[in-house]
Amino acid sequence: MNKLLYLKDAQIKDFIEKLFYAYRETFADPKKILNKHSFGIAHLKALHLISKYEGLTITELILKLKITKQSLNRVL
Repeated sequence: MNKLLYLKDAQIKDFIEKLFYAYRETFADPKKILNKHSFGIAHLKALHLISKYEGLTITELILKLKITKQSLNRVL
């Protein structure tokens, strides 16, 4: 853990770049599938939480997604 406290700027930037590429590659295929069904990432996030937390209320979903009711209405 101490090694993480002493990272150089170049190491931090390299790590952030790797996170970016990992995120891009992770969501490349799901985005194609979602687009095929006219869904977006917001739909994926909502569906994931709804399936993970059985009996999740709308209010709880809004709090977990950290969005407004209006934003959730667009997704639903």
